[in-house]
Amino acid sequence: MKDSFSRHNNIDRPQAGEEPGKPLAPLWIFKVMNPIMKGLLRSPLHRLLSGTLMLLTYTGCKTGKRYTIPIGYFVWGQG
Repeated sequence: MKDSFSRHNNIDRPQAGEEPGKPLAPLWIFKVMNPIMKGLLRSPLHRLLSGTLMLLTYTGCKTGKRYTIPIGYFVWGQG
């Protein structure tokens, strides 16, 4: 029983020694679209995208550099 559960639970995850799957879009699309999305989310037009996108800002541990990236989100359950 444990084998069948772990086998079904790990279908989408790469196993040790396996290459991860291909990304959903080519990397160049993200390099072009991320600055555009950051600009829109910082502008008065942010209401167009604020229901599904937000800006995540974090500071690198070693360099102290601040990074800001647009990420998608959705509500998961009641809380």
